[in-house]
Amino acid sequence: MILSVQPTPIQAGEVTIYLTGLFMYREEQAGDASALAFLREFLLGTADFECCTGSYRMRIACPDGREIYFADNAGIMRWYIGPKGFFTTLREAAPENRTPDYPALAQFFSLAYGRIHGTSTVIREVRRSDPLKYYEVRNGTTIGIDKGLCPISELPAGPDALEKQMLRFARAVEGAEGIVCTITGGADSRLILAHMLHAGMDPVLDITGTDSHPDVVIAKQGAARLGKDILHIAEAPEPGWIDEAIQAADGMTGVCGLYRLYKKAHFLHEKGLVLECGGGGGEFYKNSFINLDYPFYGGKPNWKRFLRVKSILTDPNPVLFSGETAAEVAKAQEKELAYLKTYTGKTKANAYLSAYHDILWEGSSPGCSMNSRYYIPYIPMLERNVTAMAYHTDPHKMDGWAIHREQVSRLAPEIKDIKTDHGMTLDIDRMKAENLALLKYWTKAGLRMVTNRKKQKSRIDTCFEEGLSSPQYRAALERCKELGIIAPEVNDLPMAIADRVFALGTIL
Repeated sequence: MILSVQPTPIQAGEVTIYLTGLFMYREEQAGDASALAFLREFLLGTADFECCTGSYRMRIACPDGREIYFADNAGIMRWYIGPKGFFTTLREAAPENRTPDYPALAQFFSLAYGRIHGTSTVIREVRRSDPLKYYEVRNGTTIGIDKGLCPISELPAGPDALEKQMLRFARAVEGAEGIVCTITGGADSRLILAHMLHAGMDPVLDITGTDSHPDVVIAKQGAARLGKDILHIAEAPEPGWIDEAIQAADGMTGVCGLYRLYKKAHFLHEKGLVLECGGGGGEFYKNSFINLDYPFYGGKPNWKRFLRVKSILTDPNPVLFSGETAAEVAKAQEKELAYLKTYTGKTKANAYLSAYHDILWEGSSPGCSMNSRYYIPYIPMLERNVTAMAYHTDPHKMDGWAIHREQVSRLAPEIKDIKTDHGMTLDIDRMKAENLALLKYWTKAGLRMVTNRKKQKSRIDTCFEEGLSSPQYRAALERCKELGIIAPEVNDLPMAIADRVFALGTIL
């Protein structure tokens, strides 16, 4: 077994390993070989969690009744820990009587991506596993133990870190079938595709969206250039989609906004495709975390500006909420600013990068959790040994998407000149000429963030109109009023908040 979407038992004497996902240890092949190699060292006390890569969950059942639980270091797949143990969904982990976690709710409504810090969930009785820890369960007691991972900024990583990891990945899954690369109109997914092609892989290509969406149009151009077919999953809702989306959202992300991703996940599963590589985390390598200060990358962090441009993108009105939720929403910016100030680094860029790492970590977790029920989501650029590369790179040398351009131009030149959704290519020779256009894009995007803060934004698709007018949504809204989360007189909510209320009211 190399890849497994469902927990697969691996026997090692009297010890049983239950592995889900893509697990790579040292230079072993993924799956059984890596799991057994890790176990041997773990039982001897010599295992190095830093050498564990991939996206996975693992449970080790020992003959003395002890159980060990952990998940990948990148935070892609996690456990939900409730009163009755470890589960793969919040709904399963939650007790019958559920208490809202009000500080978590305020973050859910206020922060970019609807993310929640650390291990919290919207339910007080349930926590998510910490990617930096493993858990030992003995006689009903759970102890979290540090994996011994060093700070990412201290990991050695050269400019070829991503290339090394992708070659390692290709060797680890050699012979496995059902591997997909999602491509969009952006630069990040194209970079991952370039590395897969360079490593000798031949992935299936996929994209989701309407026919006219730039992601779809550009992705089809890339596929045609490579002479490959592409699986295009239309995002139009299917009959009965609302109840399916409610279950998929699992109380941790918006129902309507998630559906197109759920539809894709279900589609891939039905096609027998088991792992999808994506370009998440690419922001690390093109200065998305510090472009607010372009081109002045020295000095001290301006956390107030970072807060408003990168962390809290909108200003939810506390009057929409009730009781403890309203009080926490009113304090959200103040508390988030204090939280951001805990991030430090040798440079301003490193401090920003550390904060941005956790923003992406927390923001991607709910969607990846949903995906992992149907296929293995693998995000190579969130691997710690890869993200460390950004810490060791002068941010000026990442301007203009220099890393993406150099690597795509070198590894897959046949797709370098296709324009992205920003209107620019990934041709390294065109970088200087296209930098002005990129600067204009950043400037316009920054102005939109500043001037439209009161407007709750989300990707608008055909699901929102139908979903937010459904009986299920009205019932969820009323449930949130009963719980004292939403003010009783409020019936019209900004779209993004309404979608999160949809999720909350169906799980609380």
